[in-house]
Amino acid sequence: MNTLLEITKDQYSSVTIGGDNWLEMLAFGAKILLIGIGTVFAVLALIWGALTLFKIFFHDLPAKRAAQKKAEEPEAPAVQETVEETSDDELIAVLAAAIAAAEADAGGKKFRVVSFKRN
Repeated sequence: MNTLLEITKDQYSSVTIGGDNWLEMLAFGAKILLIGIGTVFAVLALIWGALTLFKIFFHDLPAKRAAQKKAEEPEAPAVQETVEETSDDELIAVLAAAIAAAEADAGGKKFRVVSFKRN
């Protein structure tokens, strides 16, 4: 069997793919097909491996390191929020200051507060 894969550089000019034997042509086509498909799947396997390594090195390992670092840090003490009771006098003073500031920003326009309701 004389195919393009089994000849030397000097024999290229004398080789023809066509011939009387169709089985030889079919075998040559099958070889070329297998070489092509094998090359494509080999390259796909290399890309898949590279992407898996990227995932391990750039996603999984930094996430594990961050989790370990977070676990090693001491927790901050809990902060208790205190709610101070304000008297009505303080509330009225704060509201009056807000109204005065709003009047100053309004450019001389007057407005009137109708009521203060406490829930």
